[in-house]
Amino acid sequence: MARWLNTEYTEFAPNSPNERWGPGSSAMTRTFDLVDGSFLGRLQAAYDFLGYGVVVPTGIAGTPWFLHRVVPMAYPARDAGSIKLPNLADVMALWDIQPPDLSNTLYAIGISKTEPLGQPKGLDFNASPGGAAAANYTRARLTTEFTTLPYLVKTDAQMPTDKTGVVSEGFALASGWQNSRYVVRHLEPFSRLLEVPFGLPKIAGKFLKTGLPLREGGCNAKYTWMRVPLTGGSGKGAVPFSTIQSSIGTLNNDTFDIFPAGTLLLDSIATREYQGAFGERLADVTFNMIALIHPSTGNNAGTGGPLKGAPLGWNYVFTAVGNPPNLITDYYKVTLGDVDPPFVSNDFKALFEPPS
Repeated sequence: MARWLNTEYTEFAPNSPNERWGPGSSAMTRTFDLVDGSFLGRLQAAYDFLGYGVVVPTGIAGTPWFLHRVVPMAYPARDAGSIKLPNLADVMALWDIQPPDLSNTLYAIGISKTEPLGQPKGLDFNASPGGAAAANYTRARLTTEFTTLPYLVKTDAQMPTDKTGVVSEGFALASGWQNSRYVVRHLEPFSRLLEVPFGLPKIAGKFLKTGLPLREGGCNAKYTWMRVPLTGGSGKGAVPFSTIQSSIGTLNNDTFDIFPAGTLLLDSIATREYQGAFGERLADVTFNMIALIHPSTGNNAGTGGPLKGAPLGWNYVFTAVGNPPNLITDYYKVTLGDVDPPFVSNDFKALFEPPS
């Protein structure tokens, strides 16, 4: 007898499991015989096996809500250290090299078939809405599908917490994508050409007759926050739409994932809204961001400027300062007027937190 959360079951032999391995497409089918095949038992198994998310109160002033995740059932695995390595095992062991770890990699994504077993036990008249009675059985057999997922799955206990001790989706992502959950990251190349104007570039001490093209590289960074409740048992959704709207066109005020402060611009968002397995309203929220690093040349370091390679970001532009022939080329801070920067900054962690 096995147990997952609140559901007791046995695996149906000899037809289960059906394991299918392949790059990017590993998928498994397991068939479970439930100890409790009643209507409530079948529903409980579905909730336990597939998981769900709901916004719940923290009880801490200033951080009233957090997104609680009941994660889906994981497909069984053995620790990677228990897998034997071919031929070079001794060398591998010397360097403590192990094969990829299958643990917590494949998860239940759906129940494709339910078969009543045993004698019928009448009807469940507590089914909702009233009058919609549901069939009870002694046992039931569920065919459950497992597959790999494009995001990391973690329980609340496996998540890093912010300084208040509360599980924080935004804090986890800001500390590195590998610490996040239910977030897909895509980085795509981005570049643009700037022209260093006539009067600055020289060859052998003589000015060029044309401008000099300067290539600036960066990337389009897309973060998709998956399966985010728009409503839930508390009646509260997890997507902070007001915070998102006020943050469009702003920069990260601190390191966010792999991007230093001031280098990541929130350009736009997109949502895909749909129903979950239990009728809950969910959204996949995509944050379209543009990273522009603008690393310092270090030419201005001698006068108190940033060191070579320092990431300066969107509020700096490449130019030359000084008088010929003592021009210093580097990225320099730009202001609108005497003080205000072109782009203001915001806390991007708040984009992934339930609204207060």
